[in-house]
Amino acid sequence: MAFSDSERSEILNLTISELLRLWPGSAGLLISRRMACVGCLFSDHHSLAESLEIYGLPPDSLFAPLLQITGRSRGNGRAGASSREGDLP
Repeated sequence: MAFSDSERSEILNLTISELLRLWPGSAGLLISRRMACVGCLFSDHHSLAESLEIYGLPPDSLFAPLLQITGRSRGNGRAGASSREGDLP
């Protein structure tokens, strides 16, 4: 099950810290893309979109792997948990 356009926008607007909190498995994804975001002092401030721009990576390059990390690629709907209502997932 692919991310909707609104979900894609929400994901790109997550800070790196929020992304890692929602989906800890995304740390390996960032590292595999040679992004030094994990443990970075700016992870609370930079969005995923900003980080991708800094590293010159296209935003769509992370959505397919994120589907696997979140469990959405197996067709089991939204996976994970969030502390705020309305957040992804």
